[in-house]
Amino acid sequence: MRLSVVVPCFNAERFVGDALASILSQSRPPDQIVIVDDGSTDGSVARIAGFGDRVRLVRQANRGAAAARNAGLAATDGALVAFLDADDLWPPGSLARRLAALDQADADIVFGAVRALLESPSGAARLGPPMQGRLAGSMVVRRRVFDRVGAFDETLASAEVVDFGARAQAAGFAHLSIGDVVLHRRVHGDNLMLHHGEASADALRVLRRSIERKRGRSFA
Repeated sequence: MRLSVVVPCFNAERFVGDALASILSQSRPPDQIVIVDDGSTDGSVARIAGFGDRVRLVRQANRGAAAARNAGLAATDGALVAFLDADDLWPPGSLARRLAALDQADADIVFGAVRALLESPSGAARLGPPMQGRLAGSMVVRRRVFDRVGAFDETLASAEVVDFGARAQAAGFAHLSIGDVVLHRRVHGDNLMLHHGEASADALRVLRRSIERKRGRSFA
């Protein structure tokens, strides 16, 4: 089946080249890569341009990660969709392992394990232990799930992937988590800028929605 990859990018000049290289070097490369520049003010676009026609670039004003993922989703046509943030990496075999699990289990969404790539002020990096995490970069999903439950909620500054997964699960789509490490989640100064209060508020909103969904009530 045709596989599309969506990469949201905002001021990731330092990292986006490595992210794209990790996609292109997969043993099962994607059929389509769309990167959405979400109003970057650094040299991200020039860095992306260096990959030529291997990558399709979509540009928009800054609207946040969920909106960038949705714009990329709208610009792709694969029956299967994967996501990678512009400052993260896929280890070798990441896509192949998730696709094999998706087929073998006849699932609709598969998540893999994640290792944090911890960056020190000196620029050195080390990998943390494997952890299960429902992050966009660890997921492969069948497009029919988006067709049924809708795209990512753009009102959420964080937790939009958890919200999407909860909606999909409530609609009866089968989830699967595998133990293979499929994502190196880079931890650096820039991606620690999200205010903890904002992230906590979004997480509470998603939890409230899940509870009210189970009760058959509406939510905002």
